[in-house]
Amino acid sequence: MIKQRDGFTVLELIVYLAVVTSVLMINLMLISYVRETHPDEKLFWHSFGDSWLQAQQAAKAHECKWLVVVDQSEVVFKLFDSRLDTEVVKLPGDLIPVAARKLYISQDGFTQPTTINW
Repeated sequence: MIKQRDGFTVLELIVYLAVVTSVLMINLMLISYVRETHPDEKLFWHSFGDSWLQAQQAAKAHECKWLVVVDQSEVVFKLFDSRLDTEVVKLPGDLIPVAARKLYISQDGFTQPTTINW
């Protein structure tokens, strides 16, 4: 007569751990592959970060307000009441915002928190 068991045997536990480990390793490899295949997005975020930091520093230094317009194809950094000093960062083809947004960088470099869905 076979007794009813409440847990795994050692062999079942080893097989289970091997399956879980292989699934996790495959996911990690796929994530790293996806990140490496999109260098345009990495360049965009680097350029965006540099432009944002420059706009914040210029706002603090010159005590002026900046406007940041996120559009379907580009992000434009410009002085709020001037058409001069605009900087345009082009969006990569696979990164598209759901809706156009306007962000304001105040004279002290503060920006109201907001969410942009890509």
